[in-house]
Amino acid sequence: MRDIFELYKRFVRNLLNINGISSRREYWMSLLVAFQPVLFSSLLFILTAKFYEEFLISRVLSAIFLTCFILNSAIYTIGSTTIFFRRMNDIGSKKIFSLILFVLGKIPPIGIFVSFYTLYLLIKPSSKNLDY
Repeated sequence: MRDIFELYKRFVRNLLNINGISSRREYWMSLLVAFQPVLFSSLLFILTAKFYEEFLISRVLSAIFLTCFILNSAIYTIGSTTIFFRRMNDIGSKKIFSLILFVLGKIPPIGIFVSFYTLYLLIKPSSKNLDY
């Protein structure tokens, strides 16, 4: 349990860092752990929104959980992007190549093919000879 909190703290601490490296374990576990607050806050929002019209407290809770959901989603989106670049650094990929893969992965017609290649790269072991 302590390891999970440590992973999340490291994920948030490195929220804007694209220059470091992230191992395979750190990458995948961080994404898994960091998604849980997003999921939990969205479920709480859905449950309270169901009773939005009936109780005043559910309106207040609904607004609180919606705010938590938006904040958690922003943290997850920014953090998952930066940890992607750190993971690509770990396998020895150049930053410009990582940026091209990231952008091409967002284009619908070719994004599927780029995503498969990116997944292949993300599961590769770490590069032994990093020269930066």
